[in-house]
Amino acid sequence: MSAGAEVAGSSSTNKRTAAGARVSWALMTLAACLLGGEIAARLDDALFHGVPFFANPTDDDLTTLDWFGRRGRAHGQFGKWQLNSLGFRGAEITVARTPGCARIVVMGASETFGYRESPGHEFPNLLAQRLAGRGCVEVVNAAVVGMTLGSMQPYWTHWVARLHPDVVFIYPSPLFYLEYPAPQQAAAASFPPASSSVPDAPLDHPFESRFINRLRAVAGAAVPQWLTMCRVKRQVRAKLAALPARAEIDSPPAEGLAAFRRDLDGLVETIRDSGARVVLLTHAERASWPIERRDLLDLWASKVFWPHAALPVLVEFDRAANVIIGETARREAVQLIDAAAALNGRFDYFGDLVHFNDRGAEIMADLIAAQARIPGP
Repeated sequence: MSAGAEVAGSSSTNKRTAAGARVSWALMTLAACLLGGEIAARLDDALFHGVPFFANPTDDDLTTLDWFGRRGRAHGQFGKWQLNSLGFRGAEITVARTPGCARIVVMGASETFGYRESPGHEFPNLLAQRLAGRGCVEVVNAAVVGMTLGSMQPYWTHWVARLHPDVVFIYPSPLFYLEYPAPQQAAAASFPPASSSVPDAPLDHPFESRFINRLRAVAGAAVPQWLTMCRVKRQVRAKLAALPARAEIDSPPAEGLAAFRRDLDGLVETIRDSGARVVLLTHAERASWPIERRDLLDLWASKVFWPHAALPVLVEFDRAANVIIGETARREAVQLIDAAAALNGRFDYFGDLVHFNDRGAEIMADLIAAQARIPGP
């Protein structure tokens, strides 16, 4: 009996050892796969996007806080986004104008900077391509993600105006003003730096797996829409639970629209006083009016940022702001390009509620190129 028990015990030990070995091999195989995937992802970024192998970039690498507010970071890079030495998205330019060339600046937020489009397919870059046949025309994408009309004023005065453009296109993002007071950029200091050539301070981020981030993106694209809707609604409920109780906004807030009008008028006046011509563009949304069932996911995803706003308000506020843009254009005698009339409700032109896909960016560029009065060099 004792010999049999010893054999049985030995057999059990061997099984545990074999199971442990299999688990060890599985873990080592998984670790090798993750390491290989991480190396491949970082080599891909280094070879095709110029991202340093050991860097751990985030979207914070695209902006810096200057004494007057936020602007693009010199040579900032994150994912598909790359900035030039002046912190603008696009080809390298100099502050001094190229002799014999007209210069155009496009100002806005993420819709203008480019978000859902393929690299190089943001509408300011496509506009430059459309205008190439009209002689030497330089288009500068001066957009900064999250920038309101109010924060554009010091940004223009202290950073962009030195480019001395002939024409400035303004593509506002009205929904920032849905929550009043609208978010403003805090200044980094009370006084300007001693030298405008002070380089942007480098950022040091902790390690983050680029391979796993890519896996998350692939998995996110495969999630069924109903499951995404459930997740977004849960986020909205969590936001509401963390905020002081208040009534839901069921109509466009008058104070938000008044702030939008005030900041738009101020920006137009500031740019015109510098000698540039202003062109205003109305803002386009993917949602239809009245709202259709296919719009609900986009609207709920936007409601995460404005949880107290009823879904229709996200559409109504945008359209009310476009009326203000038209009124400002008439009152100030500046050109108006009605992007909303051409793109509103065109579901296939957007990647979400407000950001264009490649096709939408092409339509936007075509629209501006066809209507804009571009001065000769």
